[in-house]
Amino acid sequence: MKHYHFDTLTSTNDYLKEHINELCDLCYVTATNQTMGKGRKKRIWYNEPNQGLALSILIKKPKLEMNQYSVLIALSFIDMLKKYNINAMIKWPNDIVIGNKKICGILLEGQYDNEQNYLIIGAGLNVNNKEFVDKISSRATSMYLQTNMTYSLKKVEKDLIKCFKTNLKKSLRNYDKLMQTYKEYSCVLNQTILFDYEEGISKIGYVKDINPDGSLVVFNENDGVDYLVNSGEVTIKNFYD
Repeated sequence: MKHYHFDTLTSTNDYLKEHINELCDLCYVTATNQTMGKGRKKRIWYNEPNQGLALSILIKKPKLEMNQYSVLIALSFIDMLKKYNINAMIKWPNDIVIGNKKICGILLEGQYDNEQNYLIIGAGLNVNNKEFVDKISSRATSMYLQTNMTYSLKKVEKDLIKCFKTNLKKSLRNYDKLMQTYKEYSCVLNQTILFDYEEGISKIGYVKDINPDGSLVVFNENDGVDYLVNSGEVTIKNFYD
């Protein structure tokens, strides 16, 4: 995979979108300093220079659906962290967590139509961070805080890309098996959650299953029916949100 690195970018995702026509499939970009990192729902991703990994991958003409790429990148972070003896879980839809604290956020942006067909997988991983700004200090963690060890960002990046390439091959060969592994690392499966039902309306339900497309099957006892949750936010008791 071709790699582009910059000292400073506003956002690695934005760089790929702005240069999409001149870049090749399966290239990725990293930045030492990301000044306007983005999370889901227009949230800010705080990135301290040289402390975390800010990375985005470009996929042209995706062979999988967006939610399926979400599954494989989440598992790639799980696999990479295991190499450092760090055990993490996946909080639906796109957070990697340890206990009730977030170590990695993932943002997927894409366009699936006749004019342009691409997907950008953006991710921010807390690596050597020793502390965080007050706004997120109680709900964020890092590789350093988990092990009291510092890490080479280049090595972490290399290991992540290796795991991504392995999982990409697996997903194209046997996605169902990859999905089964994803379920094993889900911290929402078999849990009671609060989920977005309609704008301004939330419901409580029990997560019975995760479909191959990544959507949740949530049983609401009051209504006696299963709801299909494929977007929005979910809240688990004692979690950061």
